[in-house]
Amino acid sequence: MDLDTLVAQSADAVGALITKPKMAAKLLSKPPFRFLHDVVTAITQTTGFGEGLMNAEESDSNTITEKNAKIAYLEKIINFVGVCTVSIDLLNKTRLNVCLTCDWRSTMTHTYSALTTLTFIHTSHHIGSSH
Repeated sequence: MDLDTLVAQSADAVGALITKPKMAAKLLSKPPFRFLHDVVTAITQTTGFGEGLMNAEESDSNTITEKNAKIAYLEKIINFVGVCTVSIDLLNKTRLNVCLTCDWRSTMTHTYSALTTLTFIHTSHHIGSSH
């Protein structure tokens, strides 16, 4: 899958849940840390999904200035997405998903998968740089 396709899918998935920040192709194709932080924060505020995941310091993007802190934040998101995706897959396989058959489950999985993709794109562009 090429970058343009990933950007379009990410814009659709995330844009279905939040209106700000705007899902601009330029930001999505090379997402800066602040943009990713704002997207995660907006999704949490809108849906409640991931609430309590970040501590007070991590919840304020202005306090995350060091490269290692940014990487730790992004890794936390990636790990959370992984746990949620595996949990949903296990629920599907064991037919225990009676309460989780709503469309939001698919949307949230796709959205957080899109966030993981954006995080990967961010880290591959910025590892070793001062951004």
